[in-house]
Amino acid sequence: VELREFTAKIELADWVNMKIGNPKKPFGSEQMADQYELETIDRSIVHRSLSPLGYVERSPSLMFYHNYKEKDSGSSPIGYHLMLFKDNSLGYGIVGRLSYFVTPDWSISTSLQEQGRTGRDPTTAFGATADLTYETKKEKLVLEGVVAQDPNEDIRLQQLGETSSVYSAGA
Repeated sequence: VELREFTAKIELADWVNMKIGNPKKPFGSEQMADQYELETIDRSIVHRSLSPLGYVERSPSLMFYHNYKEKDSGSSPIGYHLMLFKDNSLGYGIVGRLSYFVTPDWSISTSLQEQGRTGRDPTTAFGATADLTYETKKEKLVLEGVVAQDPNEDIRLQQLGETSSVYSAGA
């Protein structure tokens, strides 16, 4: 039996909420959507290839966040997510996502992630995304770019005595 998500949500204030559990990392627009709301066409090859690298998976974590809603009168049009995680193997890290809502339909977002691995072959890897999203009740358009360091390849290169890093990019 695999427990995919167990999360406790706590509202600390109007502008800050907390999740403790095993939620998805907020790395990119695809990870922000609920699995059941994500259409097949929205499931990108780029995000699928980032999963084995540790960028778009679930991890035991503590997350502080605020999801902007247009009906929140008086609040600034900003949403954010900040997650600290430690997975069941030897991984740990931090993910941040910031979204600015230009209008109720248009938003600009960016995500940054640093992840590390301890153990026999320690390494640190970085990734970033940026996206422009147009979303109404009837349509959705997302233009997203991703760049991510491959921690598995970095470990392999370290074992060979090389010091370079390997990055992947996609849109």
